[in-house]
Amino acid sequence: MTTQETLSGTEPAAVAKKGLDTFVFPDPPLNQDEKMDNFRHLSITGAAYLLSRYLAKRLGDAAAAGIVIDSEVYLCVNRPKTMKGVLYPDLLVAFDANPDLCERRNAYVISEQGKPPDLVLEIASPSTARRDTGVKRDGYADLKVAEYWRFDKTGEHHKTRLAGDRLTAEGAYEPISVEEVTDGVMQGYSAVVGLYLRWDHEALVFVDPANNQPIPTMQDAENQAATERAKREAAEIHAEAEQIRANVAEAQARELEEQLRQMRNPSGGVL
Repeated sequence: MTTQETLSGTEPAAVAKKGLDTFVFPDPPLNQDEKMDNFRHLSITGAAYLLSRYLAKRLGDAAAAGIVIDSEVYLCVNRPKTMKGVLYPDLLVAFDANPDLCERRNAYVISEQGKPPDLVLEIASPSTARRDTGVKRDGYADLKVAEYWRFDKTGEHHKTRLAGDRLTAEGAYEPISVEEVTDGVMQGYSAVVGLYLRWDHEALVFVDPANNQPIPTMQDAENQAATERAKREAAEIHAEAEQIRANVAEAQARELEEQLRQMRNPSGGVL
């Protein structure tokens, strides 16, 4: 399928005959600045993956199955005829949604999902800073996105290192309180995900308010997986040892029983 066919929704005759909708959004046209900043703060840290693991553990697998957490994904109300004006946030979070549909579309289409996303986040870059604080902020408010966050590694593009907005009942954004915790650390609370978003010495960190610690990192996840493997292996070894002991005890019991039988009937006759 060509890009033009993708944009216009044109489908092969065989597919259309079956009544299947195979429209797929093209990959977002990120420039080099955006790619580098997104990679630095989202991809290389596994932020979306870590957030999905944390929410799955906190909410349970059933609820997690209905959570969309994606990065660099298109966001629109309906399937557009052209991509002009379509937004693509750096990070998107939506509860009670359909992850499979989002993955198949390569986009979050509000009319198909039945609700807007609950949170979006933009990473600052020199080429997108004005859009992040202007047209995108207005666009996300129009789409009724509950929270809109902006992260700026240096603070020079957004004119602040961390900022968040929460949608009011009137449908407008009002600032979320962001405080300086210590020198070089700022944070604001996201009611959507129940976490602090933290600017920590130029890094984006999600922090659990229950213990004031960052949610598990990739290394934490690997260490936990290794620990769980070691526990399973130890349990298997213990079970095997118990079985061996049981087999030895059974054999010893049979041997002792035979010795007693011979002691009571040394002639070998039937007792």
